[in-house]
Amino acid sequence: MIRNRLGEALEPREPGEQCGDHREQPERREDDEHEREQEAHGHAAGVVWADAVRTDALFVNLRKTEKDFSPTTMYRDYAQSPELFHWESQNATSQDSPTGRRYLSHRERGTHVALFLRETKNDDIGSAPYLCLGLADHLSHSGDRPVSIVWRLRREMPGEVFLAASVVAG
Repeated sequence: MIRNRLGEALEPREPGEQCGDHREQPERREDDEHEREQEAHGHAAGVVWADAVRTDALFVNLRKTEKDFSPTTMYRDYAQSPELFHWESQNATSQDSPTGRRYLSHRERGTHVALFLRETKNDDIGSAPYLCLGLADHLSHSGDRPVSIVWRLRREMPGEVFLAASVVAG
């Protein structure tokens, strides 16, 4: 179970230390467009843009139930291997939208993508915690509204996490 692996899955970090290797970059016009798009969808959409570190944080719930998610947000997100993760963007995101372009060319634009994962929305004591899998890079994509993207993790996910994250693909 991912929740039980939280302490073992990540290397120890000092308080306040970043998850990844972020660099300062100049602000770009696409970010303003993204902020307007994000405001329209809200943070509950599973993606948060962190402007200070120029990073898209992708928050993934592996097991989605009709109780907690609408039919339009039952995205197919799953591990393909310990270093590859298939993720679907929000339904409103096209490859040619400001957000879609940033996802697909994040390295060229100097932005980052960080992947956070949890098995279910809730556990025995309330809202389940996310596991930070770290930074990821665009490997391939297909489709539109939503865009299906395969991310290559810079650090392989632990075996137990991969097992849980790959089971949902079946």
